Formats: sequence, C-alpha cells, structure tokens
Amino acid sequence: EVSILNYRRIRVLVQGEVENPGVRILSGSFSVNSAPNKPFNTNSSTSIVSGTKDNIPIEKEVYYFPTVFDAIRTSGGITLFSDLTNIKVIRQTSISNGGGKIQTTLNFEEIITNGDAKQNIRIYDSDIIIVRKTENSDRTFLRRAVLSNLNPKFLNVFVTGRVNIPGKTVVSKAS
Repeated sequence: EVSILNYRRIRVLVQGEVENPGVRILSGSFSVNSAPNKPFNTNSSTSIVSGTKDNIPIEKEVYYFPTVFDAIRTSGGITLFSDLTNIKVIRQTSISNGGGKIQTTLNFEEIITNGDAKQNIRIYDSDIIIVRKTENSDRTFLRRAVLSNLNPKFLNVFVTGRVNIPGKTVVSKAS
C-alpha cells in the first residue's frame, strides 16, 4: 500500500503580458483546507478514500492540483494589454510518449466571462505559459480578472517625497 504524504513542488515559466513574468514555484497540490480560492479548479481535483461505512466510501481529503489560472495569479495577474483569447501552454512530453514538446492554446475569456473550467488545465513541472499581447486595451476584462481572483484587488504602494501622507498605502487595482 502506498500513501502520498505530499506532492513535490512544480516550476513553471510564465511569459508575456503578466505583471511579473518569470519562473514560478507552485505547490504540487492543495488540500481543501489549505487551498487558496479555487473557483475554477473543479476539473483538477482528486479524492482520497479512507475507508467505507455501510458500504459507502468515506472521503478523507480532496486535493487540487495547480492550473494555468494559479500560475497566472502567482505572476501578479494579467495586464491591460493581455490577450486572454490566446494563452499558449507548452509542455515537454516524456520519452515514453515519444519525447518532444506539445502545445495548446487556451481562451481565458471563456473562464472569466462564463466560468468555463474546461479551459483551465492542470499544469505540470517545466510547463511554459505564454500570455500574448493585444493592441487593444480592454479595462472590462481587467475588472473581471480582479473579480474572478485572477488579479489582486489591491496593490501596496510606498509613497515618498514632498507629500502630505508619505509611507505605505493600499490602492485599488480595479479603478
């Protein structure tokens, strides 16, 4: 019998039109108790059955695995010029599956607008996520990203110089 105590952390590269592009290290899994807000991760969960009572399985713990949504959120969210209809995910395939790389394009407008969880796929170690740039800025999707928890609602700003109230202050990102 094998019991998984923890899933190892994964590293993904998030590039393009996100606030803080770069390598992100994400937890390999989140339990229900420790998961940050998971509105769109219903398709990437696993239940652990701890036994039965009256022939009914008893679920011990539910784990959520990191998704593209989580990787973009840990990168600070999208920018005003992010093209949500064209998010590319590139994955290295194993040698037993032929090796090489595979890629797909996701439409995150469907996630933010309609809550389509099928577009929010699970990510694996060494995945590359590229958020393309669009020429047209659209503040409505930036506001929707804040409401969906893809972007932070507030920013911490440190004000200095000849101002009435210097120091750390919090400003809304949605405005």
